[in-house]
Amino acid sequence: MSGGNIRVRAGKAAYELIRAGRFNLDRIATYFGPAGGPRWLVASGFDLTLIREGSLGKRQPVWLVGASAGAWRFAAWLQPEPEKSYAALREAYTAVTYARGDTPETILDKLLNVINAYIEDDALPFALNHKRYRLAILTARTRHLAASEIGWIQKGGLALCLLGNMISRTNLARFAERVVFFHGPRPPAFCTHPEFQGRFIGLSPNNFKQAVMASGAIPLVVAGLWMLIALVRRQVTSFLGGAALVGVGLSALLDAQDIAALRDTLLGTVLVTVGLGVVVRGFLLRGRTVR
Repeated sequence: MSGGNIRVRAGKAAYELIRAGRFNLDRIATYFGPAGGPRWLVASGFDLTLIREGSLGKRQPVWLVGASAGAWRFAAWLQPEPEKSYAALREAYTAVTYARGDTPETILDKLLNVINAYIEDDALPFALNHKRYRLAILTARTRHLAASEIGWIQKGGLALCLLGNMISRTNLARFAERVVFFHGPRPPAFCTHPEFQGRFIGLSPNNFKQAVMASGAIPLVVAGLWMLIALVRRQVTSFLGGAALVGVGLSALLDAQDIAALRDTLLGTVLVTVGLGVVVRGFLLRGRTVR
């Protein structure tokens, strides 16, 4: 169903309710926030409207289930002044910059500064006792080779993870464990589903910010940062490696969103991103020659 620039996608039962005019926001039990990177900024007006109007959670608490950027924005919903906290998140997020000398440690510090800008430690007890909203933060804990602190071993583990996923998605559990941080008397219903492979941990003032941070650690972003830093430092080989990983990440993302199968897009996306990397590499080498 669509009207103008708005398109509504829903399951059969929900679609019929909407068409019949019997749908209302009190029926919503869970609101999902995907890991969409900076695209969450587009939805910020929608979020702020729901917060301002108090549209959700009037009759029963609503689960706010978020991963990465979704978890970051939902954490603002639970604060004593949610609109103010949301605005602080948006301002801090868009103000982050990266420099030539940045390391993984300095990048982590910058992201922690973003979290500290809109989540105050004194407000965490309020957030964890919110009457309208219950937060569930989706994270992944790497295992075995993929969890190594040695770069080349970790990359090898991630490559094996990719190959395992091409065979069957059930193989992902061998390389990463799904960990859900939640608050409330019981975990979200999907955590107790027989097909759920992972564990769930209660949120507390001691782990709240760490859980929000952990949710944002996604390979595609890491590869992008690797490319960016390599470009700034004019490191040609590292830049091409980052470009290849971005291609793999994009292909995996298309597969995860059921847009196109990984086996159909992997080669093409890697070739495209590496091809673009080669073009940029030419400019880098040209810059070196000029110097």
